[in-house]
Amino acid sequence: MPKICFKYLLPLALLLCLLVSCRTQKDEPPFYERLRGVAPVKPALPYEQQVRYDELFAEAARQKQLEHYDAMFRLLREALRIDPNASEALFELGRLQTERMAYSDSLLRREGDSLLARAVKLAPHNRYYKQIYGQHLVSTGRVAEALPLFEQVAAERPTPENYSRLVQLYEMRKDYPAAIRALNQIERLDGPSEEISLEKFRLYSETDNTELAYKSIEDLCAAFPLDLRYRVLLGDLYEQSGHHEMALNTYRDVLAAEPDNSYAQLSLLAYYKAAEADSLYMDLLQRVVFSPGTQTDTRVEALRGFAQDNLQNGGDTTVVVQLFDRVMQMPQDNRDVAMLYLSYMVTTGMAEQKQAELAWRILEIEPDYSPARFLLLGMAGSENYEETALKVCRDGQKYDPAEPAFYYFEAVTEYGLNKNKEAIAALRRGEPYVDESKDPETSSNYFALLGDILHEEGQAQEAFTAYDNALKYNSANLLCLNNYAYFLSLANLRLDDAEAMSKRTVDHEPNNATYLDTYAWILYQQKRYEQAYEIIERCIACADSSGTGDATLYEHAGDINYRAGRRTAANNYWRRASRQAKTPAERRRINQKVRRRRL
Repeated sequence: MPKICFKYLLPLALLLCLLVSCRTQKDEPPFYERLRGVAPVKPALPYEQQVRYDELFAEAARQKQLEHYDAMFRLLREALRIDPNASEALFELGRLQTERMAYSDSLLRREGDSLLARAVKLAPHNRYYKQIYGQHLVSTGRVAEALPLFEQVAAERPTPENYSRLVQLYEMRKDYPAAIRALNQIERLDGPSEEISLEKFRLYSETDNTELAYKSIEDLCAAFPLDLRYRVLLGDLYEQSGHHEMALNTYRDVLAAEPDNSYAQLSLLAYYKAAEADSLYMDLLQRVVFSPGTQTDTRVEALRGFAQDNLQNGGDTTVVVQLFDRVMQMPQDNRDVAMLYLSYMVTTGMAEQKQAELAWRILEIEPDYSPARFLLLGMAGSENYEETALKVCRDGQKYDPAEPAFYYFEAVTEYGLNKNKEAIAALRRGEPYVDESKDPETSSNYFALLGDILHEEGQAQEAFTAYDNALKYNSANLLCLNNYAYFLSLANLRLDDAEAMSKRTVDHEPNNATYLDTYAWILYQQKRYEQAYEIIERCIACADSSGTGDATLYEHAGDINYRAGRRTAANNYWRRASRQAKTPAERRRINQKVRRRRL
């Protein structure tokens, strides 16, 4: 690439930063101030060094555009060896280390932090540097250090945006008077607004400055006389300040003008509850929740307050249930009331049958609401569960076809009914959607189940492919590792792979008799009889202590003991296996070993 002569040009580093690094910012470009001569003047570099520095910085800027951050890192390092006080190179390198590389190296993060600080110090009038460094400080929890930088930015360029950032930072520090002063600055620049008045009201309330809180709300009431929300806020302020009668009159005035005003209804409900005016509270509650003119969100909030109060005070749940049941007989705009009722049911431990009925009602209101279907699938002990689960899954596939869980649970149900072919068909239908699942563990279990059923159907190679897919999503799926390893050993295939997979399960759960049995059997298949003997003895001890021994395990123990030269022990294990055999054919096969005393 031909070199560029810089003799009659501005330093290329400055031009590139002007064009590349700062175009996306609303503020002035970061190096524009330096071009105007407001930054401290640095000692000039010798000509050849300046040329080399500019070349390096230009190439670093190009690599940044290409997102080649490692190359950018090296180039900026070399540029700073030529000019250690180049604020633009310090800034770009500091930003690179804190934003792009810090996740992998805490030392780089600390160094990047100091580089940004140096850049700000060397170019104290560069607002862009201060903003970026300030944002970094905030993101690392150092709000107190960031505040002076943003205060300087706001003083140099007093805009609503800059003061809004200060409001947020002051609130994070709980410095409410300073936040109010910043809001006043925004008001001077942009004029009064509803949002600013409300925020000032909230902050005055935080500082217990009741007088100014009153004034901010009264100003809103005067500015927006038709918006009764502010009258309700004024009533709330009266109530918080202990002026209960004034609060009550304010709420009643609002409701006289607008009977279905949700803000006044909810505030008056809270007022009656605090005053322990139970009859008035219940009368208003019923008017709110049963009025056709009540918005759903208001109805939900009124019911939530009643239900929470009932839970906290250990009240009679029957009263709450009766109220919800009556509300649910009304037309429902959305699922919100039903979901609140369902949450109450779960919290109070109501019967699953009642929960299931409500879940079905939710699906009538909103058929594509998958969480209600998952709730029904979770009720494994309910009556006619298999029939319910199949309907839930098949309906779910219609409304949410890309959700793998519906295919998975359909397959689980079919498998439990010994309908293996139907289970495989369900899993195959859902297979294209598994990649879209955000849960690797669920995806792994999906393919592991497919592998188990395929193997049971005699499709060993297809099963092994399914196991490979399962481990791709979750390489630590222990049950999949165990089954995959065991079936490989039964086929006498890839025994080294099988041994490695099985060992992982035993390392993770050293007292799991099933995993130990698999591992011992693989060692047996590898003709490592003494090692197999040691593992199977551990397995038998674990199985006997937990009562999980079965015919297969004891038969394996007999075979391994026989090959290890322990013939009497082998015969004893075969006898135990025969007693636990599940089928006559299995018992006859094991008894042949007992009679012959050999494999």
